[in-house]
Amino acid sequence: CTGSFRGPLREPVTVVFVHGFLGGPGDWREIAGQFPSSHSLMIPGGLGFDGTVGWLVRAVAQLPPPRTLVGYSMGGRLALSAVIHAPGLVDGIVLESCHPGLEQPMERGNRAQLDMERSCQIRQNGTAAFVEQWYKATFWDSLRSDAEVFERMVLRRREVSSYVASANISQLSPGLMPCCWDALAEVSCPALLIAGGLDHKYCELLRRASDAMPNARLEIVQNAGHNVHLERGQRYAQLLHRFIVGEAGHNASSQ
Repeated sequence: CTGSFRGPLREPVTVVFVHGFLGGPGDWREIAGQFPSSHSLMIPGGLGFDGTVGWLVRAVAQLPPPRTLVGYSMGGRLALSAVIHAPGLVDGIVLESCHPGLEQPMERGNRAQLDMERSCQIRQNGTAAFVEQWYKATFWDSLRSDAEVFERMVLRRREVSSYVASANISQLSPGLMPCCWDALAEVSCPALLIAGGLDHKYCELLRRASDAMPNARLEIVQNAGHNVHLERGQRYAQLLHRFIVGEAGHNASSQ
């Protein structure tokens, strides 16, 4: 349970949630329900990276401002790319466990090849079989610590179509997405970067990213791994609420 907050936001803020690989709107249900104007998007499959970023820009632009865009992992990479592609699209961005991009050509090629192999596995064996193997990795140990949350998440992921899952892991691979490190200085809107304290790799990545962004704050959530919003939902919602209320107040005072 993520709890609830007392009192409304200072003005209606449109909060747009973008899930990670194998995820969907259901991942955000408890947190999104705490914001009066929230939208949880389902990433389509088969559009390629640039096409998916374009889809996200159009989807967000249709919603009333002020807007805050929240992205987790793969969804964070898309959210970051959308904000770089369309300055002024949002009034704030939240990036959870988001990699700004692989920098070395060999590393990019190896990752693209690995994700293509994973895509083939999904097409051949189906999403359910892939999910079973995917979440056995030690990377997800902290997520498995809450058996009830973990089982609900796995059930949702088993239902993702093999077409969408295979297309997204190959076409939205970090090995294929443009590297965004050099563009971080251009992201002028307020940014909240969130990493789990047990996810040491992403703590360092987001610490470096926050240093490169002109208006960013980094929050390390203790006793959480890669998927902070599922592992520490109450703390995540508190951070998000505080960030959005702050941006609402800033927008109101600047109008």
